[in-house]
Amino acid sequence: MNSPIIDKIMNEQDRDFIRVLEDLIDVLIARGLITMDMLPRDAVEKLAMRRQMRDTLRDQAGTPVRDISAIDRKLAALRFKE
Repeated sequence: MNSPIIDKIMNEQDRDFIRVLEDLIDVLIARGLITMDMLPRDAVEKLAMRRQMRDTLRDQAGTPVRDISAIDRKLAALRFKE
């Protein structure tokens, strides 16, 4: 049985590790070791959505947007597959 603190720590580590995996995939693609068409379709869609969300949540200077209402407006403008 996990405590809420352990769950929070594990979730944060999972989030950070997912970002490491995204960066690793980017490096492998940049070096020509893999291509997007080698990945499962679901993986490609998830990677594309995360990139689009990260790009959307940055302002024009590349700084993450901190204003929650601005984030809500930006996310509302995205078109997600249902």
